[in-house]
Amino acid sequence: MAKNNRLIKQCKLMYQQIQNITPHIYSAVAIALHRSGMDYDGIEEIFALSQEIWTECVQKDINMPKMCYEETGIDVQRKVEEKNG
Repeated sequence: MAKNNRLIKQCKLMYQQIQNITPHIYSAVAIALHRSGMDYDGIEEIFALSQEIWTECVQKDINMPKMCYEETGIDVQRKVEEKNG
């Protein structure tokens, strides 16, 4: 039973970490888009579209980084691995 409690605690901690990091990711993207010349409405439109893509990936069990690479040529996983060395 102790293992189950530990697993539950780890899941809760991971959920909290995701809840904390998500606003930072969206903030960084919003700032980058703004600095690239996109206005408020354009950024809001991009965020709405990203939510639609997120929902599509969850509903259809699509690997989002793979989808990103296939549609854009950007290998997000490789970039993360390179950064983390």
